[in-house]
Order: sequence, then structure tokens, then C-alpha cells
Amino acid sequence: MRVKAISLDIDGTITYRDRRLSVDALKAIRLAERLGVPVMLVTGNSVPFAEAAAVFIG
Repeated sequence: MRVKAISLDIDGTITYRDRRLSVDALKAIRLAERLGVPVMLVTGNSVPFAEAAAVFIG
């Protein structure tokens, strides 16, 4: 089975409670991207928060 995409919740999954991004999560995201797997960010937060996270992650 081939992974076609990964959806990641932002709050508390790839970030800590204080909203700092987990370095391990960032490394995993980068690996997925290098392998050609699209990564989608998901959140119940506002759109600007998700956009800022996406810009910060790259």
C-alpha cells in the first residue's frame, strides 16, 4: 500500500501546548515531502493561524 497524502492536526499533534512546533514533527514532515508525499495541515483554529503555521513550516 502506498501512502498518497498525510493530514496532520496542528494543535497538540505537531505542536506543544504552548504552540511551539515539535522538531521531531518538522523532521517527519520534511521526510514525507522528500519522499513525494503531500502533507496537509488540519486545525479547528482560524484560517490565519493555519496559514501562518504553513508559512512557518515551509
